[in-house]
Amino acid sequence: MAAQKIKEGLEHLAKAEKYLKTGFLKWKPDYDSAASEYGKAAVAFKNAKQFEQAKDACLREAVAHENNSALFHAAKAYEQAGMMLKGNTNEPIQYDPVS
Repeated sequence: MAAQKIKEGLEHLAKAEKYLKTGFLKWKPDYDSAASEYGKAAVAFKNAKQFEQAKDACLREAVAHENNSALFHAAKAYEQAGMMLKGNTNEPIQYDPVS
């Protein structure tokens, strides 16, 4: 199952990169579609417990949203990248409020 999810994540990354390519008839990258594919890749990597790849996909999603001027969605993607780092460790994250 994990290998299948990793393969699915890599396919979504390839699709996202394709949306970012420009050519003779396509002058501007499609950031919205690329961000969607990066998000799907992040979910696939997360399900496969590949947290580092999931984090990278979330960060790429955030950049695509920033380029599309969708700042709220970019912030949510950055938040998801942080959650991937939380899932990467075996230790609980300590909350130490400043008094």
